[in-house]
Amino acid sequence: MPTYLHEFSDFMDTLDNLYKWREHHLKLKDIILPAIRIVERDAFFNAVLGQATTTRPESPNIYLTPTRPRQLKKETGTNDDITYDSNDDEDEE
Repeated sequence: MPTYLHEFSDFMDTLDNLYKWREHHLKLKDIILPAIRIVERDAFFNAVLGQATTTRPESPNIYLTPTRPRQLKKETGTNDDITYDSNDDEDEE
């Protein structure tokens, strides 16, 4: 609570931020509660049906082998050495 009148604006900012924080948590509740209900329902049905439940998805058997990055070959010569044959373009059509 503000003691002096000039502290009132800071108090109002604090109340605004508390209200925003509350609204944020209410939105989170609306997102999280349905997800929790689904997980609990699935766990219940898996227990009733006798199926094993996993707490996390199993990882696929993928093995990565370290490799060296490919190095680009340095070009020798200039663009003047390259010749184009206009007949090659006509043959592709």
